[in-house]
Amino acid sequence: MASKVDALGWENWERMWFFVGQECIFYNGKQGTVRDRKKIGDMFTAIPQQFQSGIDAFGFENWERLWFFKGDEYCFYNAKAQEVRESRKIKDQFTRLPDEFKKGVDALGWENWERMWFVKGDRVVFYNAKENEIRSENLLKQQFTKIPPAFQTGLDAFGFENWERLWMFKGEQYCFYNAKAQEIREVREIKAQFPGVLEPQPHMA
Repeated sequence: MASKVDALGWENWERMWFFVGQECIFYNGKQGTVRDRKKIGDMFTAIPQQFQSGIDAFGFENWERLWFFKGDEYCFYNAKAQEVRESRKIKDQFTRLPDEFKKGVDALGWENWERMWFVKGDRVVFYNAKENEIRSENLLKQQFTKIPPAFQTGLDAFGFENWERLWMFKGEQYCFYNAKAQEIREVREIKAQFPGVLEPQPHMA
């Protein structure tokens, strides 16, 4: 079994994007079933080679506007037309991010173009990409005051559904969090809530 989720994209509860190694798993969270599972390069046929395995973060805006992050680069992608809209250094697009975040991020939570969550180490930056400015910068444990110690640094993936429903992934566990009430909704094994996501597949052997 894979040890972690590399990145998560939230479209809606029935349409979630998990990235694990070379794979993209399109998932129905409501039913707990895999909708589609392919290599990243087969799912997104024009994506540059460096984004076809081990991506750091992913953001879903709509089918024509997807964001892939790896190292100090990002790829802005149109999945409807299967074409790269832009491939640049993080520092060239998100110019006000702290320097450490420009070198790479651990996770991304997408709310909308003016409200993005960048996570790196034990810090989270709430960012307005439209105005290219930081809305706030904080330690994870200060922004989300009740998250368990294990999730206070080094997140693998982050998913934003709404302010009462945030998903934080680390290792083989996730924390489902209510940021409005500052309380944990649940902490569980990924395989218990999202069966099929971390299980090995024959074509990846």
